[in-house]
Amino acid sequence: MSIFSKHTDAAGIVWLRSGGDAAVDYDSAGSDDGRDRRAGHRRLQRADTDHQDLAKQQEQNKILTVQLDQANTRIADIKSKVEITTQRMGLTQSELAQAKSRAEAIRKEQQTSDQKLTEEITQVQKESNEKIGAVATEVGGAKKDIEATKTDLEATKGKLDRSLGDMNVMSGLIAHNKDDLDELRRRGDRN
Repeated sequence: MSIFSKHTDAAGIVWLRSGGDAAVDYDSAGSDDGRDRRAGHRRLQRADTDHQDLAKQQEQNKILTVQLDQANTRIADIKSKVEITTQRMGLTQSELAQAKSRAEAIRKEQQTSDQKLTEEITQVQKESNEKIGAVATEVGGAKKDIEATKTDLEATKGKLDRSLGDMNVMSGLIAHNKDDLDELRRRGDRN
């Protein structure tokens, strides 16, 4: 079965048509020459091969068209995903910039707070050292006062001991009853 259609023109020449291509069948046109037949036959074979090649190319073209459409669809999908991702990244970068800004603000606040706390601690330590120094001075003064009081107390104690001793001596000179009084008169002493 041939894929060509035959057409005879007004001059009696038979034309073979294949997908819009035409080939001449010289055998039908009345040529008796064997060479012409072989040439016509080769032309027909070439036309048939060309037609088969054209059919293959058209089929391949259809396949490539389908693949190109699929690729274009994938590219459109990827492009939309890239746009969405870019938008999300824009938001993410904006959020990241805000987070970095907030972190920097917190860090500065922390440094200020740390510096203020350090100054307050230093001030409290200074005041504490001054108060401790004052207390130490007062304690030192109190120790001196206590030592002086101890010394005075020891002196007073010594005086009291001497006074007691004197009183004991004197107690021997004091009359407690009539007999003691008589004794004292005899010595010449009085009470």
